[in-house]
Amino acid sequence: MIFIATALVTASVHAQPTPDTKFKPPIERPAYPQGTGPVVLIDEAHFNWHTATGRYLPFADLLRRDGYVVQASKSPFEKDALKHGNILVIANALDERNSTNWFPPYTSAFSDKEIKAVHDWVNEGGSLLLIADHLPWPAAANSWPPHSVSITARVTLWTKRRWPSR
Repeated sequence: MIFIATALVTASVHAQPTPDTKFKPPIERPAYPQGTGPVVLIDEAHFNWHTATGRYLPFADLLRRDGYVVQASKSPFEKDALKHGNILVIANALDERNSTNWFPPYTSAFSDKEIKAVHDWVNEGGSLLLIADHLPWPAAANSWPPHSVSITARVTLWTKRRWPSR
């Protein structure tokens, strides 16, 4: 019985997505000299699935090799924290409840105060890259004002028990 449980746990651990840290695409002409480019803040304060030291390590490394300065953003979004960055990357943020439970209800990963801080920061010249994969992530990021970001949490499910015949 212990062997079966161990095998199941081991199999599920290997099924998790892992970053390819060995992939280093060539950069013939970096955009900026090493460490002198714009500051890219990668959000790690909202139970993010992707972080600069985790699943987005290859992305962070690519940016660094292209001259950008990459920093983890580990605190809630506030004007003072955002002023140090030029680009904010938010990838698959979740509310604390949904970080361990991917079933509805889905609540916003961001407070109203954070949304206002990011909105104001973008209006003052900051750039936002907001990434939301499949549920629950789009629902957790759906609280942005409709005139700034629009995300729909649409999913297509095949409800029949058999595949359609051709």
